[in-house]
Amino acid sequence: MRIHESLQKEIDKIKSQSQTTRSFRQFVLGVVDESLRDHYGVNYSVRCFQSSRAISEAHNFFGIDCKTWTGHVCFLQISLNENGPEFGWAGFWDQDHHLWAYNEFDELIDLTISQLHLHPASSSVNNLAIPAIWWEDMTRTPSTMIYLTDGIPVEEFPESDKIDFDSFMERFRENLEKRAKSELWSGYREPIMDGPSSLEKLTELRHPWVFYGSFAQDIPMPPWVLNRIEIMKRSHQN
Repeated sequence: MRIHESLQKEIDKIKSQSQTTRSFRQFVLGVVDESLRDHYGVNYSVRCFQSSRAISEAHNFFGIDCKTWTGHVCFLQISLNENGPEFGWAGFWDQDHHLWAYNEFDELIDLTISQLHLHPASSSVNNLAIPAIWWEDMTRTPSTMIYLTDGIPVEEFPESDKIDFDSFMERFRENLEKRAKSELWSGYREPIMDGPSSLEKLTELRHPWVFYGSFAQDIPMPPWVLNRIEIMKRSHQN
């Protein structure tokens, strides 16, 4: 399939520098976000498998290796009320799992985490939205976000939901090809956290979750998450 000349130049740049560009990230997240909203509506907080598989396929479409991974995540939860921000933790651990994409440049991509505050299990309607994640260096992550992988790429979707998944992916592929041909191929305009510098910029812009999160200190972490971190540390030492 033909793609727009400017997008092809972006892909060539990515492959030469072994790192995705901001424009490419906006392109991929824009197509996936559009497809999820078209198929599932504005709240796609429970569609992490569909999102991650679409992100992976978008990479692979342009010859960039990317896989879907499963595991557990723990994010600082911030709820605003009349007394100011309240801090806690939210995410998926113990019996709950989450999925995200991970590409050949060791970049972790997670779009649906930006809808964690809309998840049916969210503790409050006042919880702040987390920016989408396209993190460049997993050795330098902030203490407000924790990813604990199971270490196994996920390829198959549960058979019971496969018809819906296939329908979504067909819609996504149509949107991907249409956007790739267009001169206006860069799409996602919401904030993206991609590294420490983005956190500094979002703090300056007073993005609510990032700004208030900079004041959080010594918030007790869930025991299950702490135990899992220790187990993973010991396994890496052996």
